[in-house]
Amino acid sequence: MAKLAGRKIRIYEGDVATGTLVAGARADSITINNEAIDVTDKESDGWRTLLNDASVRTVDMSVEGLLDGDSLLSAALGVTTALVGLYTIDIDGIGTCAGQFHFSSFEIGAPHDDAATFTASIQSAGVIAFTAAAYMSVFRDVTIPVGGVDYVVTPSNKLLRRIEGKGRRDDPDFNLVGVFMRFSSGAGAVNDAAFVLSEMVNATGGNITEDDALAHMISINDPKEYRAFIDLFCSCVMPDAKPKKPDAPAEA
Repeated sequence: MAKLAGRKIRIYEGDVATGTLVAGARADSITINNEAIDVTDKESDGWRTLLNDASVRTVDMSVEGLLDGDSLLSAALGVTTALVGLYTIDIDGIGTCAGQFHFSSFEIGAPHDDAATFTASIQSAGVIAFTAAAYMSVFRDVTIPVGGVDYVVTPSNKLLRRIEGKGRRDDPDFNLVGVFMRFSSGAGAVNDAAFVLSEMVNATGGNITEDDALAHMISINDPKEYRAFIDLFCSCVMPDAKPKKPDAPAEA
């Protein structure tokens, strides 16, 4: 397996397609526990012996980041019957772990000279299902400059489906292919393109609004530069001609 950037491991409240990324998260820690059953006896000749099974299996998550919005605080202080809910761990190119988790703790850090931070602890409360990725990503990484910052977007079917699903909440006729075709041909769709651009950038860990994305697009005055930006942006939905292959197995 190829090495993986930490930003490509994300925790969602809900599922990946329709859920929301944990707001403000900067560092996620995930621990999978399989508690051993000790069956050591006099016949073990002094050596610890463990049963080939687990007594309790758990998945614990710790999320640290910048306090952004009130969703986590509302969950922590809400009714106790709402502390258990669906969470999904998305590991890009590998698969997802999904199931019911208990929101165990929420801590806010508030230094007088820095940004407010949070730490949340979330613990599994039932079976956690792992679903392997169906295929390796065949999309190109695309570097998109917005507001003087270069964002490396890694498109995927999962990301595009999530953006399209979110767009359809406000507009039942929202269609990504239609947006890119109209935007590429110069037939409008600028506002929809700004929405898509902001979602792609924020999927990399950025934090821009639709208005930020729109302001960036209309600030490009040079026609050739604007055309290049459109082509670059639209390449996010064009899969690479040569699919990425898994790493070759190491030689013995």
